[in-house]
Amino acid sequence: HTSTASIVIDAPMAAAITDWIQQCIVCLLIAFFFCRVRTLPWAPGFFFKSSMKEQLRRAETRVMSKCLETLGLREMPLQTPLREGVDFLEGGDIIPVFAPATKQRLLFIGYGPRSTRLSIDSVYETVVMNNNFADGVVAVELDQDRMNLDGVLVPFSQHGVLLCKESVVSYERLSSNSRCGGTDIEGFLSSLGFSHQILVPKIDGIEALGANSFVFAPDVLLYDNVPQHVSTGVMKVLDTDTKGKLFLAKNGVELAKGRGGCRCMSRPVYLRT
Repeated sequence: HTSTASIVIDAPMAAAITDWIQQCIVCLLIAFFFCRVRTLPWAPGFFFKSSMKEQLRRAETRVMSKCLETLGLREMPLQTPLREGVDFLEGGDIIPVFAPATKQRLLFIGYGPRSTRLSIDSVYETVVMNNNFADGVVAVELDQDRMNLDGVLVPFSQHGVLLCKESVVSYERLSSNSRCGGTDIEGFLSSLGFSHQILVPKIDGIEALGANSFVFAPDVLLYDNVPQHVSTGVMKVLDTDTKGKLFLAKNGVELAKGRGGCRCMSRPVYLRT
C-alpha cells in the first residue's frame, strides 16, 4: 500500500488518466474522489488535507492531493498545522451544510473516535475567520461506537436530514460572534430549518452504514445497505417535499472497497468554472 502510494506521488500522472479526468470535467463539470482530502462547495478551486488516524491510510492523503493539484486545485493550508500522529481530521467527519432557515454556510465536523477536537479549531480559524468560506463551524462529539460523522448525520434534501441521534453526545456551534451548544441535536437541526429528520437507530449505524449516503445531485441519493424503514422515510420526504428520487444500491461493493460507505468513496471536486 505504501509503495504504491509512493509511486503515484513521485511520478507524473499518466497522460491517459489525466486526459480521462479532463474529459469528465468537461462533460460533467464535477468529478468525485476519495475523502482523504476535503473540498467545500463555497470554496471552488481549493482543498485542504485530511489527517487520518490510521497510519496505513495517511499516504492516501498525499495521493489525493497530487490528483487534485493535477486538476488545477490549490491547497488551503490550515492556519495552525496539525501535528502528525497527534491531531487527526478525517474527511468522513466533515460535512458542509447549508441551513435553509438561517441561510448560513455551516461546516459540521465530528470528533471523538477519529478526528480530534483541536483540529476543529484549526479548520474554524482557517475556513471561517481567515477566508470567509463558511459562516460557522459545528463541532459534534460522537459516541465511541461510531467511526465518522457521515454515518451519523447527513442532509439529503433542502429540509431533510438522516440522523442517528443516539450517537451524538453533544454539539458546539462556533461563529465569529458567539459560541453555544448542548445535547439536543434534533432541536438544533430544527432551528436551522431541517424539519424532516429521518432517525436511524443506533444498531443500524453500527451493523449497517447508518446515515452514510451519497447525495449525487440535489435530492438524488445513493445509499448502500439501507434499512427498509429508513428508505421508506426518505422516499416519503423526497416524494412530498422535493419530488426527488432515491437510488438504492443493493450491492455497494464497488463503493465500499476502502472500508467506507458510498459517501466516503465519492466526494465532489468543485472547480472554479
